[in-house]
Amino acid sequence: MTDGGIMSDDEDDDAGLENKRVGLRPKDSVLYQVQLLFGYLMKSQKKFYDTMPLCKVLRGFDGQPLPIGEQQDVNEFCARLFDQLETNLKGTDAAKCIDEAFGGTIVAQMIAQETCQHKSEREEPYHTVSLTVKNKSTLTESLELYVKGDSLDGDNKWLCSKCNDKRAALRRTCFGKLSKYLILHLSRFEFDFNTMRRKKLNTRFEYPLRLNIEKYTREGLIRAEMEKAAEKAAKVAASKKKNENDEAEADADGDAEAEANGEATAADADVEDE
Repeated sequence: MTDGGIMSDDEDDDAGLENKRVGLRPKDSVLYQVQLLFGYLMKSQKKFYDTMPLCKVLRGFDGQPLPIGEQQDVNEFCARLFDQLETNLKGTDAAKCIDEAFGGTIVAQMIAQETCQHKSEREEPYHTVSLTVKNKSTLTESLELYVKGDSLDGDNKWLCSKCNDKRAALRRTCFGKLSKYLILHLSRFEFDFNTMRRKKLNTRFEYPLRLNIEKYTREGLIRAEMEKAAEKAAKVAASKKKNENDEAEADADGDAEAEANGEATAADADVEDE
């Protein structure tokens, strides 16, 4: 600090490095504007906060300012926002906070449905997960469709790398590592070939206040499949047991009938002798 109370260049550089370390950025950075926004929401007595300063510093993937008056795809916007925040957070103590809060993995699976039963898996990172809402009325239905997968058969059979042969297979996607906070993106836009434009689906869509994601994870699907297989085996065993009991009863009835017929024949013979 100089005698006049003005910071020297070295002190200014040191302060800048310290601000960078703890995550403070210039006013034209997205991180600063997000910090300011949440600061106002937490501490201000105002009933609203003007987001225009944040909108002005947002940039598209081409580096150009986002058109403020144009509706953007929320999933693309979220991806771009996270990307800019991660860029601003590099070199700080909170450099991995986006991944720690919203990062997880999805698992792309190929599962043979015949003979070998081999499986191929590939994990991919995610911050958001997109779900189909067309012809669906609840979040549960969309999640069930997400993990249902497609059957590959005929000319589309999967080439098993372990067997080096084509197999009928199930191709599906499920959750691997779950994120701390899960962002589900509802895909409400589709392309209308009649108008050659995108249109938004405004159908009613319901979701529960509590959601158990375990059944849509890799472990949850394996557990459900094992339970289903055990239930099927139990039904087969019960059916087999019933058939055995029916056969035993039929044999017993046959023996009893034969014995009764034998006794009747013997009685007739005794009558003739008399």
